[in-house]
Amino acid sequence: ALGKPAVTGSSGFSDVAPSDYYAQAITWASANHLVSGVAEGLFGPTDLVTREQAFTILHQAMPLLGLSSPEPDLTVLDRFADRDQIAEYAMAYVGEFEVRGYLTDSAAGTFRPTDPITRAELINILSNMVDTLVKETTTVTKDVSGSLLISAADGATLKGIRIGGDLILAPGVTKDVTLVD
Repeated sequence: ALGKPAVTGSSGFSDVAPSDYYAQAITWASANHLVSGVAEGLFGPTDLVTREQAFTILHQAMPLLGLSSPEPDLTVLDRFADRDQIAEYAMAYVGEFEVRGYLTDSAAGTFRPTDPITRAELINILSNMVDTLVKETTTVTKDVSGSLLISAADGATLKGIRIGGDLILAPGVTKDVTLVD
């Protein structure tokens, strides 16, 4: 969604070597305050990511996507039988995702904060965050029920449509995005 921003420098984590295939991604995520590691100076690149950690990382990316992040009313977490197991640092993030309707996999009434997040759960959350992704310059003429993210560097045209969620312009968009009707 954000393209492939240029990365310079080191990640600052002693367990991430510059030659590791993921080093640039971790360096970028750290420089943009999406990740802070698992302990002082350690990233834990082979560790599993818990659900509360994943929601924290995704929440930290929201401003980069142009999404505002007001403090949610944490009473929304009362629907989770395991609310008291959610780490203090993650409560507001989980609460906001619940309020926005991004969290849709808790039918059993639990959040399971320390369980590893599955690939399916992560993809579902990302799908809930962005309903439509425009990666190439085009004219969009169909309504979008959720959020519309434009990452096409040369922009796009939105013609006669309604967007039910947010209109998000990724930082890599360098040309015009035209709104018609």
